[in-house]
Amino acid sequence: MSKFNFPTLSKMKGEMIDVTLTGTDHNFEAELTDVFEARINGERWESFIVIMAIPNALDVPLEQGHYHIEHENFGGLTLFSSPNSPTELEFVICRDRVPS
Repeated sequence: MSKFNFPTLSKMKGEMIDVTLTGTDHNFEAELTDVFEARINGERWESFIVIMAIPNALDVPLEQGHYHIEHENFGGLTLFSSPNSPTELEFVICRDRVPS
């Protein structure tokens, strides 16, 4: 997940991301429309929010769950998301900057 970070993603606005709802064949492309730092972001915590829009209407509604996302800039990873709307996913990242 080291390449999936705020500096990398903030340069990717407008790019398409491959998305799959884990455990299904529900695969689609989503546009990375926004990425912004969350309030807790600072010296101890790396925290940011990623918004992805689905430009084409899907025949299967978005649902809360784990999504595998993939792009050449950060590779592939699985993250939990709750849809903001029928056409928008939100991923909230909050991780400790201090190694345990």
